Parts: sequence; C-alpha cells; structure tokens
Amino acid sequence: MSKKKKKADNQRPDSQPKSSKMRFLWIALAVSLALNVALLYWYYDRNYSESDTYTMLSDCMVRLEDALAREEEYVANIQRMERMITDFEMAAKAPGAELEKATEEKIRAMGLEHPLSDLRNNLRQHAELIPIRAAAGSKMRFPSTEGITVLSPNLVFARFSDGTTDGHMVLEFTVDKNKRIDWKVLGAYRDQD
Repeated sequence: MSKKKKKADNQRPDSQPKSSKMRFLWIALAVSLALNVALLYWYYDRNYSESDTYTMLSDCMVRLEDALAREEEYVANIQRMERMITDFEMAAKAPGAELEKATEEKIRAMGLEHPLSDLRNNLRQHAELIPIRAAAGSKMRFPSTEGITVLSPNLVFARFSDGTTDGHMVLEFTVDKNKRIDWKVLGAYRDQD
C-alpha cells in the first residue's frame, strides 16, 4: 500500500483506535451511573423528607389535640372556681346561720324538702369525708349540726373534731334525681392552736 492511502485511512473517523472508543464508552457509562445514583439519592431523600414531614405533622396534631383537651379541662375548672367565688361572696355569714330564701328555694328545686336539716343530717353521717387524721384512739366527726353552714346552693362549710384536734372544711354537694346527696371535699384545714 502506498503512503497516501495509509494516510487517508488514518483520517477516517471509523479508523480510530479501539482503545479510545472503549475509553469513551467507559466514561459515558460512569457518567450515566453517577447520574442514576444522584437521581436515586434525590428520590429517596425526597421520600424520606416527606415521611419525616408527615411524622412531624402527626406529632403536632397529637400535641394540638392534647392541648385542646387540657384547655377544655382548664376552662371547666375556671368556671367551677368562678361559681365557687360567687357562692362564697353570696354566703358571707357566720357558721350556723339560717339559709337565705333564694338559696333555700334553689336547694328545694333540687329535690330536698328541708334543705338545711337534710344537708346537715346527711353530712354528719359521712365522717369518712374528713381527710384530717384523728388522734390515736379517737375518730373525726362532725360534732353538731350548728357547726355545718350551707353557704350557697352547692357549698357547705363544716366544723369537725375528734375531741382533741379541731378543723374546718368546705364541701361541694349535688343532689341526684333520687334525692341522694353526693359530697366532694374542696378543702380541709386543721385549726391552729
């Protein structure tokens, strides 16, 4: 073959040496592989971030529900305390005093025919409500009906004693449809000597 012919053969594109074609294919394969890895990483990272977002969102929803439930409880407590304050303001009288007409009528409407005596007698039967411990060998009790004062249509002030230790307490009461009286202790205190 002549030198011109060899030179012309070397200038044709398909006459490139095989090693440079292989190098190009390897580079293309590496670039393609790197792009695929980057796309997979992006896809899984995005999905992982979305699942984290959903987890955080559900945590926030649970915390919000808890906060709303606590808010309802706080509102109910505030309303109860406001009612107690109103009742105490209405009941500014000495222990043993008789009922005001309005209070007596409200308690009668609950179902008690003789509000003052019914409440006093019922409470005297529930000495177990007194949370202050009695001295050894004695029992706490409500010693007299005069020591029990109805403060309002749902509050009672009561004095208690075991003969050695005296105290006083405030109770809330409700009357159910069967005219049964339920008591709830709001506070009990030992008298200071």
